[in-house]
Amino acid sequence: MKIVSAFFVLNFLKFIECATRNDCACGEANVDSRNRIVNGVVVTENKYPWMAIMLSSLGNQICGGSIISDRTILTAGHCLYYSQNQLQSEWMVGQNKVSDSKLKKATQNLYKTQKYEFHPSFRASPLFDDYDLCIVTVERPINFNSEIKPICLPYVGENQNYYNRKVTVAGWGKLSDQKGASTSNELMETDVFLKTPETCKAMTELAGYNDRSMVCAYDYQTDACLGDSGGPLFAFSPVPSSSNRYSIIGVVSFGEGCATDFPGIYAKVDEPETLNWIRKATEKSMGNFCTDPINYRRFFDSIIEWFNGDKNKREEDNLSELELLDAEISPSLINVEGNVSEDESVNRRFHFV
Repeated sequence: MKIVSAFFVLNFLKFIECATRNDCACGEANVDSRNRIVNGVVVTENKYPWMAIMLSSLGNQICGGSIISDRTILTAGHCLYYSQNQLQSEWMVGQNKVSDSKLKKATQNLYKTQKYEFHPSFRASPLFDDYDLCIVTVERPINFNSEIKPICLPYVGENQNYYNRKVTVAGWGKLSDQKGASTSNELMETDVFLKTPETCKAMTELAGYNDRSMVCAYDYQTDACLGDSGGPLFAFSPVPSSSNRYSIIGVVSFGEGCATDFPGIYAKVDEPETLNWIRKATEKSMGNFCTDPINYRRFFDSIIEWFNGDKNKREEDNLSELELLDAEISPSLINVEGNVSEDESVNRRFHFV
């Protein structure tokens, strides 16, 4: 191993020692995953304990998100970028229903936004956003229990395991894109097929489709919709000898309508630059990951393989170890006052939210 890679090993092992908890595990659903409910139905209570919902300062539903550590939630960049009063928003965890009566009983499961950081390559545009990811740090540690747990992060390139397989998307968004449709009061889920990059490009015909920052998924007459943005696209690992837990492989980003012939587009999570950004952002937030040795070994081995020049990676992906370790992340910790109403702030054409 090269000296620079050895430096990375020491750095990464130090991170593992300082930023993990041994009293919890990631990605554990609360039901047998082989008996999943599909086709857009109500999720059984606390089935997916990593689910979080973003509420505005007025208590309105804005976006979904996923708990990834005891201080951080992963969501879509546009959920914060186009919102007003971002630092007055709150995140509800540990509940399927979002009715007023349930919220009043669940104040202990509400966590205020302390700060947020966009992906360093996040780019907003009138039609869709690239590298559409944001990490939210909450004001106090999230209390983990059987109903509240984080989801596992993927290892580099894990998405390849799921091409043309069914994966799951969940959220509290609208049940249709028809005018006047309301958001769901209960957490919903559906299964869609994860498509290969080549298929995604052919199906979308988007000049700006970026297979380094985007993945797409599709199934007939089922989809994420308005209000689901920021929520997770996740998969139960089919790999033999894996930890048999769910990993987040995408974050709901945008689409053209809901349940049309246009696939849903999700921000990609299993890129090395993205995973390293998540690691650093969580470390800065003083957050602690929950995981198991198998997941860490797979994650660690995949980054080492990428550093040493995986022959299957494109040449432009081969950043040096020092570039990745020493690059300035330049987080965008901003509190921008929007120029649109709170209810309309993230409800833009072409976006799911």
